[in-house]
Amino acid sequence: MKASAVVVFVVCHLAGSSALLASFCSLPKESGPCDNYKQAFYFNTDKQKCEGFPYGGCGGNSNRFNTWGECMERCGIPARELAEATDTHAHLGHVCHEVFCMEGCPGDLYASDENGCQTCGCACPQLKCLPCPNDMYMKDQYGCDTCQCECNELNCNDACPGGVYAKNEFGCDLCQCESPCPLRECPKCPAGYTRETLTDGEGCEYCTTNCLPVLDCPVLDCPGPCQEGEHSIDASGCPTCDCVVVMHESANAPEHYVG
Repeated sequence: MKASAVVVFVVCHLAGSSALLASFCSLPKESGPCDNYKQAFYFNTDKQKCEGFPYGGCGGNSNRFNTWGECMERCGIPARELAEATDTHAHLGHVCHEVFCMEGCPGDLYASDENGCQTCGCACPQLKCLPCPNDMYMKDQYGCDTCQCECNELNCNDACPGGVYAKNEFGCDLCQCESPCPLRECPKCPAGYTRETLTDGEGCEYCTTNCLPVLDCPVLDCPGPCQEGEHSIDASGCPTCDCVVVMHESANAPEHYVG
């Protein structure tokens, strides 16, 4: 009868421990919405051990601990076995040795090996980025992904003036040229003349002060000459029979009108 009571006690005790583990230590790791990353630890139920992960500094859940020992004490092997270990990172017979790394990691986020022990490699923070083609992200100096897409090398048939190529929505160059020249609007010349333009070292046109006669303008056959002002010019720089009359400055009158 006493043996039966002991068996019932053990079963109840184990059942209670399993329920506690399922409700507390079985939660998935969660970095949270913030990006003030620091090293934290959680209990991995699949591997039955505590592992490090980057915690963003806010949010998350209860399966998060400041130290590996705290994680093991709450979710890993019993405290009695933990105290008997020769190292604070002992787990299921494996002993983690303290490591001294020559170079630091951002936020002191170090990666863990398959046994949950710290390495000198850096743990990469979980980023929330727009998707890149083929999941190709550029790496930082620690080998972690950034939110900048890695672009494929272009093999275009023709080079673009000034080496300026159009870009896609990911910021990568396309085999399409984009003009490096600013838009310019030159001052108009008198009827029958056009503004001389020259090209600079980058292949861009710029305005000069010279007005050159337009040689291929048709001969005008107007009803009569412009009594005042001058003939207007069309889009090609040739004069038309319309007259542009220059008005004297007035608060209520426009500067020009076409008659």
